[in-house]
Amino acid sequence: MLALALAVVAVRRESRGLWFFGAGVFAAVVLKLFLVDLSQAEALVRIGAFIAVGAIGLLIGYQAPLPPRPAEAVRSGETPPPPP
Repeated sequence: MLALALAVVAVRRESRGLWFFGAGVFAAVVLKLFLVDLSQAEALVRIGAFIAVGAIGLLIGYQAPLPPRPAEAVRSGETPPPPP
């Protein structure tokens, strides 16, 4: 949930660094889940966890895609928003 919140905030602020930090948090949680938490779990539990993590990843990608680089926004004719 923290990774989703970071990604949404990053998109609203157009902060690529914050978005990548959120992606890193998500990756660390997924690694810990599969390497530590599910190491002794049965196969069906691992399958369910894999599907759930994939669904969360799709949700993050849909709700908070990677913000464009500032140079891309200027080249496309958009005016960059003023800093907060």
